[in-house]
Parts: sequence; C-alpha cells; structure tokens
Amino acid sequence: MRRAGGVVVLQLGVLLVILGALGAIAFGPDNRVTPEPLPLSSLGIAVITAPAALAYSGPTVELTVTRDGSAPVFVGVGYDVDVQDYLTATPYTQVDSISIPLEVKTSEVDGAGLPEARPGDLDWWLVSDSGRGSATVTLPLSDAAVDVVVMDPYLRPGLDVSVTPGVVRRGAFVGGLALSLAGVALGVVGWMLISSVPTGRGRHTARQRLVRPDRAHPRGREG
Repeated sequence: MRRAGGVVVLQLGVLLVILGALGAIAFGPDNRVTPEPLPLSSLGIAVITAPAALAYSGPTVELTVTRDGSAPVFVGVGYDVDVQDYLTATPYTQVDSISIPLEVKTSEVDGAGLPEARPGDLDWWLVSDSGRGSATVTLPLSDAAVDVVVMDPYLRPGLDVSVTPGVVRRGAFVGGLALSLAGVALGVVGWMLISSVPTGRGRHTARQRLVRPDRAHPRGREG
C-alpha cells in the first residue's frame, strides 16, 4: 500500500515539474507570451475589433502596433458605443473574430465621411497611444463591450499595420518555477515512500528471524 502511494506521489511530482517548467518557459522572465505579429490592412481610415472578438475575461493583453518606416499610428481602446458613434458613416475594416492560434476574420464597413475630430483629441479613450512607427497599449480584458481602434492619427485613409498581441500575467515566471520546485519536493517524498518498502527477499528474511528456535529444530526435543 505504501509503495502504491509513493508511486502516485512521485507521478504527481513529475507532472508538477513539467507543468511548472512549461509555464516558466512560455512566459519567460518578463511574464509575457508573445506570438508572431499579425498583419492587418484597411482601405478605409481604421481597423477596429468587434466586441465579440475580445470576449475573453481575465488576462491582461498588451498590443503593439507598427507601421513601416516612421509612419504615424494611433491605437486606442474605447467602449463600443463611443467608437461606433465616432466612426459613424466612415469606412473601416472590422475584425469580427479572433481564434487561437491567431486567425482573424474581418469584414468591410462602408462609408464616405470622416470623423469630426482626430483620435488624439478625444478624452473618452480608456487607454491610447500614438507614435511614429509604433504604438503600444495594455488592457485587462473584461466583460465590458470594448473595441480596439487602430488608425492614422491624421485621419488619412489606407492602413497597413502589424499587430503583436501579448498576454501578460504577473508572477507567471516565478509561479512556474515555484510549481516545479513543489513537484521536485513531492517527487522526493514519493521516492522515499517507495524506497522504505522492504523488498521481497527482505520480508522473507525478516519472517525467518521470527521463527521460534524450538520450531526451527523440532528433532532436538526427541530423546
């Protein structure tokens, strides 16, 4: 019974070591998982995500948007109602869904107008950034209906960008190492339990020592 329990504990320890190591390797010391950049383009003035495309609650996501050379780029996150009101009657590309591994489905929204203001002049963005060549925002995903908007800060149409999404998890690297260490400790305990069980030969020898001398030599009592 002790041997079987030791085997179970040892196997659990090995599993924890593997899971912890995979987590630490995946997130790395910077606590980020970063896949390959995702190219997106639009003939309109923006690329935005539909609320359903970000319907994942829990993780914190870091988005880095880049354009060739030093072309200016703006990225902002806002509530869907504000974004839709801002882009009314303007042409843009909408990301309808995002699946893992990174595959996106997009659709084109027709329009002929332009927003009334540049994106950098608005104060309702939850987070936003702009720059020449690249811009980065970090947002915790929640149940709220929000959109990510990527566009030229000067409202010029035609957009070709690369978006690099990253999942940020604080303490993921240290947590993975701690899980691996816990697995090592369990493995040691399991090995000790297995090693403490006597072998078949050892049990046989122990039984022989318990045999009474008078029963071991019954002929000695005759005569």
